[in-house]
Amino acid sequence: MNDATDPLNTLHNPYLTYHYDKVSCMRGAYFAHATFAYLVFLTGIAAFVTRLVPAVSWTHAWFGRAYILSMLWATATSMVIHNSGLPPATLISFVWSLGGLTVSWVSQGRKSYCLT
Repeated sequence: MNDATDPLNTLHNPYLTYHYDKVSCMRGAYFAHATFAYLVFLTGIAAFVTRLVPAVSWTHAWFGRAYILSMLWATATSMVIHNSGLPPATLISFVWSLGGLTVSWVSQGRKSYCLT
């Protein structure tokens, strides 16, 4: 294959970097990381505000869950921004694992547990 037509050639593809058949840098992960970092900030403040305003105290647990999940995804996307070279199968397994964790944790949040 010619270097000019190779889609994995990093000289012609500014969105990701391949090195020895491994993804080592993804441009889209930076924007996802910045978004989740903002969500960490906003949900953290919202969780504190819900403790100060009694009328919305019932939302504290949900803002706390959103804070933890935003922190988890911000950390995960930072690993993909630039890493030592992970195979694409490993990156896909991270997405499936974190996606499943997010869905299961949010779905279990609907149940009310009482510790007495």
